[in-house]
Amino acid sequence: MLADYTINSIISINEVEKLFSGAPAYYKVKYDEHGPIDVSIDKIKRLGSLTSTGLNNRLDFFNDPIRDEYVVAELKDHEIMDKQYYIYEGLFTRGNIKETIQELEGEDAWNEVKDLSIQEIEKIYPESVKIAKQAAKAEVEGYKEGINVADAAVYISPNMTRDLLRMRGVWSPEIKKAFEVLTNDDTADLWDSDPKLYAEANKVILNAMKYMAFGTRFNEIPGLGIPYFNKMALFPLFKSIATGDIKALYDRMTDPDKPVDMVLFDSAVKAGSRSPMKFYRVAKDSEIELRDGQTVLSAKITDELANEEGNTLNDFNNLVTYT
Repeated sequence: MLADYTINSIISINEVEKLFSGAPAYYKVKYDEHGPIDVSIDKIKRLGSLTSTGLNNRLDFFNDPIRDEYVVAELKDHEIMDKQYYIYEGLFTRGNIKETIQELEGEDAWNEVKDLSIQEIEKIYPESVKIAKQAAKAEVEGYKEGINVADAAVYISPNMTRDLLRMRGVWSPEIKKAFEVLTNDDTADLWDSDPKLYAEANKVILNAMKYMAFGTRFNEIPGLGIPYFNKMALFPLFKSIATGDIKALYDRMTDPDKPVDMVLFDSAVKAGSRSPMKFYRVAKDSEIELRDGQTVLSAKITDELANEEGNTLNDFNNLVTYT
């Protein structure tokens, strides 16, 4: 009887929990080289957010109704190497050489070689330098790869920006005027060089928006409810700031025949991810640089593209969209 009570309690807790969080299978799983090692770590982490209090957007606009659904697509994150990696490795190596020689050979030994290069010191104390280099590589490993320059970022279209400002209750005659400066063909490319227009446009551009969205999608697979949970920083895209490689994405998002309201990098999607696309068709992460706040192909790859060689942007017409 005690066993029945315990098992039924566990089942009851899990089933009631699923009413709020959805099936555990939709959440991320922790892996190692041998396979899954923890299937509940992400679900437990997200439960607090799903049940916490917060401010909801206003949806009841009776005089000027607002949309009930928005079109969303996903891109894979950009994980790149820190451009300072080799500088850090050299600094850590030299610091470790100093400590190793002082410990193994004594303070006087270090004073004799401290003005020499690493290569010159290595000829005198090869074992100490070997130990120092190994330690330095381990200490700077985190800078070598996996730095996510798109962490939880989301690009939103001008129309989505307007709707969110309305739902937040901050839409006003001043904001409306700023929005028109950013979207009007006569001023969209001029505002950042005109002090007066710049001051007006910044009322929209400098609007920080961090959101959480969660719920259940029922319109993808008949009879199946797919829970979603997004935690994200929203970045409005306008014509004048959508330059370089981002322009192709902006053009896809503002296509009048099939617009996209939000493009999420997959780290913003905590549950319910669907078919994220790579930004570049073949480019490796090591070929992508962060330049002037934007992710772009490295100069070498760009030169290859100019000669019609190398990698190209993905075809954003193939983005998988959902509502």
